[in-house]
Amino acid sequence: MDNPHLRALHGPGLIEIVLGVSLSLLAGVALAAAWLVIKPVETVKEPSDEALPSVVYFVPGETSAASGRTWMRKRQVLLEGQTGDLAIFEQELNAWASATLKPPAADATETVVPGQINFRIRDSLLQIGAPSTLNIFGMSFPVVIQARGTFGPSTGNGPVFTAKELYFGSLAVHRVPGLTATVMSNLSRVQSFPDDVVAGWKKLASASVDGEVVTLKLP
Repeated sequence: MDNPHLRALHGPGLIEIVLGVSLSLLAGVALAAAWLVIKPVETVKEPSDEALPSVVYFVPGETSAASGRTWMRKRQVLLEGQTGDLAIFEQELNAWASATLKPPAADATETVVPGQINFRIRDSLLQIGAPSTLNIFGMSFPVVIQARGTFGPSTGNGPVFTAKELYFGSLAVHRVPGLTATVMSNLSRVQSFPDDVVAGWKKLASASVDGEVVTLKLP
């Protein structure tokens, strides 16, 4: 008796059943992940004690026009490679980002188009966030990408930011082992940084996040 007749009598084999269930699970996981990515993130001025565990929040860092002048002085110290410690506050980081880190032009051919980068420093963690646009399946969705972390040891390119938490929309990327580093690497290629700042960053001996300040240690 040929295989079609055997299948009609006895049903699908064990391998076919396992493969079918596995594909169904993968499809379900993919759909769930896609739904979380496009699920709206709530932007608030301050965290609330009434925050819902099912909602992902984005709290932007503070901005200050006056911080632009202090950042320019500290930027010069960084570029000149002077010795000592340099304390950077979130208002200064946001003044720098607003002046120099211009978002890339909207491009429907790019999967992710980041918006204006924003920094926040709280509880010895640096938050880097950006309201962005996700282009997929011929449609565009607003998403907020936010990472919170600290700095690891200095390499040949300076201290490396290591994300302890990474949210892509409402999807907690950091809960998937090994995925955070891959996503962060891909995102870093989308946003370019000024050459002079990159050169100054490479000169740093270390960087740390202490309370509500980033401390840069110049050799």
